[in-house]
Amino acid sequence: MAWIQTNAREPVSTIMSRKLLSIAPTTTVAAARQHAAREAVEHLLVLEGDQLVGVVCRCDLERARPRTKVGTLVRKPLVSADAKATIGTAAELMRTKAVGCLPVLSGGLLLGVVTRSDMLRSGVAREALGGPCVGCGSQHGLSPGLTRDEVVFCSDCLECRGDVGEGD
Repeated sequence: MAWIQTNAREPVSTIMSRKLLSIAPTTTVAAARQHAAREAVEHLLVLEGDQLVGVVCRCDLERARPRTKVGTLVRKPLVSADAKATIGTAAELMRTKAVGCLPVLSGGLLLGVVTRSDMLRSGVAREALGGPCVGCGSQHGLSPGLTRDEVVFCSDCLECRGDVGEGD
């Protein structure tokens, strides 16, 4: 992990945001879009009571119909980081799972969230986080990249090129 800066061994909890913006799984996509725009965030945590059930990003919301319930959009299984995980471990998880943020948990309790932007501000190299899409340059909706040098496409580009990886 030489491509991650020297703070790679610090706990991810040192760079996470404690400002948690959440919605219920029964919230409509239209309402979630408005909430994300009003708060100027890319990701919303989906909570059922005090239980974290998932995360939705603005690109998920933009692809869905306005009356869809956000609970149907969350990725299973939930991708999260333990508060004691290192920044380097969290960056690797974000890259391999192609996610733009990680809820940070301790014993199942939601403590915060770390985003791609938090990682970049802390000195993690952009390449360590995966992407951008080689087709359009987007950092959203990326396909998982299993190796650092793997070519990565976003879901929009994959839809346009259904033949990617088939016989190439």
